[in-house]
Amino acid sequence: MTFKKKAVTFDLNDIGSQVIDQISSDIYAGPGSILREIIKNAYDAYLPVDADELEEEGLTREIQVSRIRDEDDTGHLFIADNGIGQSFEELRANVQISISKKPSELDDATGFRGLGSWAILGAGSKITITSKTKNATTRSRLEINVRKIYDKMGGETTLDDILNDPDCISFSTEEYKEGASEHGTTLEIECDGPIDTVNGFELNRLYEFTDPNEEKLKGILVATCPIPYSSEGGGYKQIHEVYNRSRYIPTQLSLDGVQLERRLPPELTDFHIHDIMLAGNVAAIAWYVEDPKESGVLSIDEGKYLAGGPGIQLMRLNVPIGPKNISHDGAARENLLNWYVGEVHIVMSDVLPNASGQDLRMGLSRDLFIEQLRSFYKMLDQRADTKSVRISLEKHLKKGIEAAAKLEDKTKALSEREQQGARSLVLKAVQTIEEIAGSAKVKTTGAQKIRDALTDPTIKTLRDNAKKKLKAGGWLDKFGKSAGGGAKPAKKTTAAKKPEPTSSKKAGAKAASFQARVATYIPRMESLGLTSPQIKGVLAIIEELFNSDLSVS
Repeated sequence: MTFKKKAVTFDLNDIGSQVIDQISSDIYAGPGSILREIIKNAYDAYLPVDADELEEEGLTREIQVSRIRDEDDTGHLFIADNGIGQSFEELRANVQISISKKPSELDDATGFRGLGSWAILGAGSKITITSKTKNATTRSRLEINVRKIYDKMGGETTLDDILNDPDCISFSTEEYKEGASEHGTTLEIECDGPIDTVNGFELNRLYEFTDPNEEKLKGILVATCPIPYSSEGGGYKQIHEVYNRSRYIPTQLSLDGVQLERRLPPELTDFHIHDIMLAGNVAAIAWYVEDPKESGVLSIDEGKYLAGGPGIQLMRLNVPIGPKNISHDGAARENLLNWYVGEVHIVMSDVLPNASGQDLRMGLSRDLFIEQLRSFYKMLDQRADTKSVRISLEKHLKKGIEAAAKLEDKTKALSEREQQGARSLVLKAVQTIEEIAGSAKVKTTGAQKIRDALTDPTIKTLRDNAKKKLKAGGWLDKFGKSAGGGAKPAKKTTAAKKPEPTSSKKAGAKAASFQARVATYIPRMESLGLTSPQIKGVLAIIEELFNSDLSVS
């Protein structure tokens, strides 16, 4: 028997209406992913527009986000751009599914799903897109009544029943001759109340963000949308050099008339650019900046700087992908990555974000890229480690020099406690000098970190200066290993040796070293609740016992 082919045709009546919710809610569920998609489309609208022509028209590359609440508590969220605009036919394409309306030559377009208005369907109860192209004498409008669509969906309802129902989807045009040269698009998301469900489908997801007094919208835009760094902030030229290499064109984003601009805190002055390579090609361009004087987790005033907090943000065309430090997964300690502010701008064409923008598309390119990204994180981790050691060495040496100067200053009398504290700082400086010297002779991890820190010439200079001053003041002789201040126990020998009589000079050195060590325990005594007189009494008893032990020896 042989089967004969038979022609069969399908139309929209063969597709269930629930597919509308599946392609929107399942992909763009959260407010961040919805807003990201809207802003990306507005950015893409500027790509075909000539920059000089835009300037001649008195227009700027700006995406304006604004909102109002009516007296009946209906909320409106507006997203407007001065981009190329859409003709009636192009506006109609917003209803098409997975047929991209973007010209193929727009290689740097940020949106790629071709889901049009369906991507943001559940954002409100009604979606209106009004658009005009340059020199057109009419404006076109698309209205999508989300509540009516959801009310009709389910059961035996087909896609044809929705798409061809003017109560659900409608188009209109109006004469607009007085502003023929104007162009651009305005998207309005209307929410007729708080989040609601109709036939089990959720709508009005952005209702809470339509309140002009609500602050969370700003945070979501910062975390998910392309906001360029300001020309008034530090590192501006270097960051915009990265923008140029990654083909992102800076486009201003404003909220309720206020420009949103990222800035670097002024203390972050140590700036670096690093290329992440894959198979001999640049896969991403990273920049990172840190505070050369401090270590630890940065605290950033987001209301002032909008840096998205500390850490490294993955980007494509300046659109954030996922959370900061994405995919570190133990390759580096996240707390050390948060010592930096930085971004990784992907330039490799086949490494793309997934639809929700929370991760990268699955595939071999993704896996290979993440390996290199983790190597970059590991480098930052090791750099932070070295920086921590450098800052620690610098602190101990500087404080030791300052403390020695106070102890040597005969014009200013120090209290007993101040003397003890100063001696402990000098002792630590002496130990640091000896630790630096010893690091060249051993192969431990700690010694390697010290050697790495010494690649900074300022540490070498400070070490030499501290050694010179502490030696001149006699502190190296008092607290050094030769004086018993940090010497290791002697190796055992077969024949016991009689202890040599302790000279008064050596006894004095040991006493001074011991007093300095005891002083380091004063904070612990205070934490136990001891008062200053009590601590002074304890120290006197310890000193008496120590001196009596020396006299016996």
